[in-house]
Amino acid sequence: MSISIITPHFNDFEGIKQTHYCLRNQDSEQWEWIIVDDYSDVSVRESLKEYFKQYNAKNIKLVLNNKKATASVCRNIGVNHTSYNHLVFLDSDDSISQDFVSNRSVEVEDFAVFKNFNLLDEKGNNKPAPSADSNYLDHFLQAKFIWQTSAILWNKDFFKAIGEFNTDLKRLQDIELSIRALMLSNNYRVIDNKVDFFYNVVPIDINKKPIYIICEAVNYLITYMHDHYKLDKR
Repeated sequence: MSISIITPHFNDFEGIKQTHYCLRNQDSEQWEWIIVDDYSDVSVRESLKEYFKQYNAKNIKLVLNNKKATASVCRNIGVNHTSYNHLVFLDSDDSISQDFVSNRSVEVEDFAVFKNFNLLDEKGNNKPAPSADSNYLDHFLQAKFIWQTSAILWNKDFFKAIGEFNTDLKRLQDIELSIRALMLSNNYRVIDNKVDFFYNVVPIDINKKPIYIICEAVNYLITYMHDHYKLDKR
């Protein structure tokens, strides 16, 4: 069973090379990788093209945006370039073990969550991420985010049917997508897996990501859910 791995990219050439190293060392060859570059600096884009030219791998596709967008826009664009019906979104600053792909050779109705992953801090230390065994939607609605974007293996048809990533949100896009998927799916699985994914956690830099932008995203998310979702009083 093959999977399509989608990576949005902006000015992180070293991260792309690290992700490529992880993929080259997979114990399964049943994968393709779509990198969507979000209008990086010219020098970075040229480096990307030269780097992948030397490998000439048919299972790697480099898509270059012609204007700056967002990571969510890039992820949605990447889906349109995939060959397979099973999708994973993987950022260039995260890492995976060599059995990441083979562990995801499972049947997927709507989506499957591989709930166990580790958080990796700036010093390279890792610890288990928060998790849950039930009431998954309640956890997200209480702002207890129990899985991350790359924890989900999507059925492409379901992902597109529910509207893909909401590109109007400036932050919390993966959270909103998980909430929407949990509310609309009748066939998803949460798998108690071995850890094979390491999520790089970087403290928020309020100079680069002003707090008001995050607050605006929270306000938009709550308003959007109130207007579009059928929530009970609880």
